[in-house]
Amino acid sequence: MKKRILIITPKFPYPSYGACELDRAAGIEMFIKLGYEVYVITKVYGEEYKQEAARMAEKLGITIVPISYKYLSRAQTFCKKIQSIFGRIFRPWYLD
Repeated sequence: MKKRILIITPKFPYPSYGACELDRAAGIEMFIKLGYEVYVITKVYGEEYKQEAARMAEKLGITIVPISYKYLSRAQTFCKKIQSIFGRIFRPWYLD
């Protein structure tokens, strides 16, 4: 019986554009090569990334569950963005 591993990533690592995605992708591929049954839960930006996730799942032979970002579809108006910026300036305890 194969050992299972669940990987939860904040961003879909394929295609890999930077070092962070390359590292995540290499980790996933390493677990596959070691013989683990790999499940990946990842956040994606849109429908085209969900299709890319399905293609990569088929290519790698693993299960990838893409989840859309919660607030991505919420469009902010220009006034709300300015209000948010000034709110952060005048209330610095809300800065990350």
